[in-house]
Amino acid sequence: MKSVDVRWPFGSVSARGIREADLFFEDLMGPGGARGGVLRPELLESAAEASPTRVEFLAELPHDLGALDPGIFNADESLKVDAALQASLDAELAAKPSLGSMGIAVVDLTTATPRLAGHESTVMSTGASVPKIAAMYAAHQLLHDLNQLASAKSLGTVDQVFAAAKAEWLKTQAAPATHPVPIPAAPLRGAKRLFRHGKLILVDKLKVRIGRFGLARLDSLFESAGGNPIQLKFKSTGQAQIDLERIDCEKKKATIDALGFAERMKLMISWSNNYAASTCIHDVGYLYIASVLLQSGLYHPLRGGGLWLGSDYAGGVWRRALLGIGGTQSTSAIGLAAFMTMLARDQLQGSARMRRLLGSYRRTRSPLADPVAPDDSLSKIGLLSGKEMDVAFIEKAAGATTLRYVAAALNGTSEKMDSLSVALKRIIRSRNGVP
Repeated sequence: MKSVDVRWPFGSVSARGIREADLFFEDLMGPGGARGGVLRPELLESAAEASPTRVEFLAELPHDLGALDPGIFNADESLKVDAALQASLDAELAAKPSLGSMGIAVVDLTTATPRLAGHESTVMSTGASVPKIAAMYAAHQLLHDLNQLASAKSLGTVDQVFAAAKAEWLKTQAAPATHPVPIPAAPLRGAKRLFRHGKLILVDKLKVRIGRFGLARLDSLFESAGGNPIQLKFKSTGQAQIDLERIDCEKKKATIDALGFAERMKLMISWSNNYAASTCIHDVGYLYIASVLLQSGLYHPLRGGGLWLGSDYAGGVWRRALLGIGGTQSTSAIGLAAFMTMLARDQLQGSARMRRLLGSYRRTRSPLADPVAPDDSLSKIGLLSGKEMDVAFIEKAAGATTLRYVAAALNGTSEKMDSLSVALKRIIRSRNGVP
């Protein structure tokens, strides 16, 4: 057997890098470290089944999601399509056949009842940077859940909140004596079968390990906001927008590592900084992200998938979308439309803060919002190999009427996106009787 010479790479190692190496070693060897012998997966599996002592597998965590209903799905999760709006969209696509290569969803929110139209809207596709919104949403949901837990249990310290949360998460790891129950899913060719076993989510009846960056790093995310019971807030180092602009341009990892979570999240969303995104995803953890996406319906097996985030934008990969259709950073147009519609209707926990992140500053123009000169807009875009992805909420005054609508489109060139943006504005005006 050849010997392997392992050396540290040249250059400095940040404190965060050292901590991640320690956590990786613990994940590999267990909290007690190396004890000799061979680590056999079957022994770990049997121990986890008997009495779980660590959070290791994908499960549905306890969330206070609130009342979530974008108003665009029927009870059986089929699309609730508005016939007139769909006819208008179909006419626009017939006049411009080149737009038919994109996944498209549009939701008219001008009136109290959302009205949906789409084209290939449930088809899973790469999302480029757009799925970063999944980490943002999960972080805000986690903050809300921890504050609810602190209030419910009358907790007085940050450490007490963290310990109580981890105890609740551990409960999800116990597999009951009953058989796994199939999770209904759309009949897609080649799709994997999903099961629920207690709170555990199984893929083809196998538990899904959450891996190195699976569990939320609560001490990197939150600090005390005071109060009794205590409330938490995102850690912040207080940099202004001009400072974050400079940090994004410099792209020094050590500088980004030293930022608070609030500032790194701004870099992830407003500047779409990939390294900042990787740190945020690692801190929130794939388990919480996936649990929130599943239970909110943003990733829904009966809809063929939806919004999914299973890698970190810095080369680290957890897994592709659960059904096996769609990559590690994937989405459908309808998944994006559902997210932005619920955000626009203030249904998501942390909606106000997320609206500020998506609307206050954007380094890159929104290909769906900017061509129609909106009075106000929210947007998250992605760019990949000459293709653009975007989800936007648009407000535009038209006489006595304020048009409000959500648009999502995947895999369009800049020219196609501009053309689609104008077409969607036209059909929204027509649907609302605006000349």
